[in-house]
Amino acid sequence: MINKCYIIPVEKLCNADCKFCISKSRNYNSGVDFLSINSKFVESLELLNKRGIKKFEITGGGEPLLHDRIETIIYLIKTIIPDSYVKLYTNGIIFKDVNLVDEINISNVHHHFKINDKFMGLNEGTTLEEKLIHFNNFDAKIRVSIPIIKGAIDSPSELYDLIDDTKFDVDLYVLRTLYPGCPNYDELFTSFDFEHDKVIFERDNNVSDFSSIILWSDGNLYTDWNLDKKRYMYSYLLFKPDSRTYINEIDNFIRDNHFKVMKRLLVNDFVKNASNLYLDKEKDYLKIVKKHLLNSARLFGNQGLIYVLDKDESLQSLVKDTYDLKVAIRNMFGFTASYEGYINYEGENYHLNLVHAPDGVIDFYNRDLNAIDKFNDIKLLSDHEFSLVKKYRSYNI
Repeated sequence: MINKCYIIPVEKLCNADCKFCISKSRNYNSGVDFLSINSKFVESLELLNKRGIKKFEITGGGEPLLHDRIETIIYLIKTIIPDSYVKLYTNGIIFKDVNLVDEINISNVHHHFKINDKFMGLNEGTTLEEKLIHFNNFDAKIRVSIPIIKGAIDSPSELYDLIDDTKFDVDLYVLRTLYPGCPNYDELFTSFDFEHDKVIFERDNNVSDFSSIILWSDGNLYTDWNLDKKRYMYSYLLFKPDSRTYINEIDNFIRDNHFKVMKRLLVNDFVKNASNLYLDKEKDYLKIVKKHLLNSARLFGNQGLIYVLDKDESLQSLVKDTYDLKVAIRNMFGFTASYEGYINYEGENYHLNLVHAPDGVIDFYNRDLNAIDKFNDIKLLSDHEFSLVKKYRSYNI
């Protein structure tokens, strides 16, 4: 279940130069250094609220507190989503007011500032104690995030010393081994056993596998840190060419089921584009699908339609309701429901499913909604253009 959103106020800029920074190993570049606080950002928060997202982590990218309106970002989250839980990650060097944050995570390599500065590429001389004094002025849970590194915190005794020095100002310590793939991993990686009632130990986390939402500094939503896939917070139905026989009735039926149509997209070269939805299927099945798509295109033309849909509900509920809508449309308008009316073409029978949609038993979030990105010949239909499509009938039952 997706219930968390990472917010990246600063794409890459940082006041530190950590030897082990995982961001250095990520191939992202949106070209936008700072998140703009504008109507698009507000609309994204309103949509996330509607989709039931309550947990927010403000992180990097770069150092979040370098954003000159970081306080406004926090204020808008808490105003638009009052029951949200906002966690801020920072190296703690910049002392800003963060009054509404629920939790502050301070990244620190060592309690001796010279060792900390060495590994974090700093010349600040700011001690962990000074950071804690400032951030304890706010009504937030304080956590200290500590990477285990050779030459820094690399033994239980070193960790005990840090905890003894700061335990009255810290709610929780998060201890972690270096992320696989980070710079200088082989040189700096180490680990040891440690148990303490104020310590969470995260070992060997691989952050390449990702199932949350990222609101990036360019204002877009993504599914991964490399910005390979945009995250769609809406659902969609993909209608095959034969569905245009019933498109007027289908359009009314969608609205009768309380869906809002956000966009209608005309898909040219339906065969090529729709095939992208089946790339993870077995080869024999893929051959059958490909032949079905080709013959459907010959019979009814090679253009399909995509409906992008919305409802005032969580993402999980939207998935279920869209799936139920797909089944209902098939039952009402498709040959599949009655198993009658197969079309014989070149000696084989083909039934017409009319509609494809997110399927409740597959990896909906990381494939189906984002499959739209793979479609390379799509046109956004205006209301006028769609009115022409509704009049079009390529085949009469």
